[in-house]
Amino acid sequence: MFAAILAACAGVEPAPLARGHNEMSLRLPALVLAAGLVACAPMQWVKRDAAAGELETALQECQREAWREAQWRAWAYQPMFPFVHQDALGRRYVAWPGSLFADPFGSQFFEESRLMHFCMRAKGWELEPAGKN
Repeated sequence: MFAAILAACAGVEPAPLARGHNEMSLRLPALVLAAGLVACAPMQWVKRDAAAGELETALQECQREAWREAQWRAWAYQPMFPFVHQDALGRRYVAWPGSLFADPFGSQFFEESRLMHFCMRAKGWELEPAGKN
């Protein structure tokens, strides 16, 4: 599609697609690239009726409370000891077990981020792209 547009602008006949390729297979990389660029947009916390220093205060409170809660949960779900695994080639490595007693969210850092976002939303803040006001 893109080659046809460029060829039409230049006034030449577009080259045929290579065997095994169709126009849809050429669109997929462009869609993935566009989705990646949109996902990298900077975000900011926004509250319509917020005072000047209210964002910093709310962020500090929520980060402190989220850290405290995530630390407690991470300690409570820690496995007792690591053990030695063996891969298919016979090489040994030490790993922490994943079980019913392991951290159910996978990492205390993910849990801390989730709790902090929950706290900010509970206080009335919304996470929006930086340019949108």
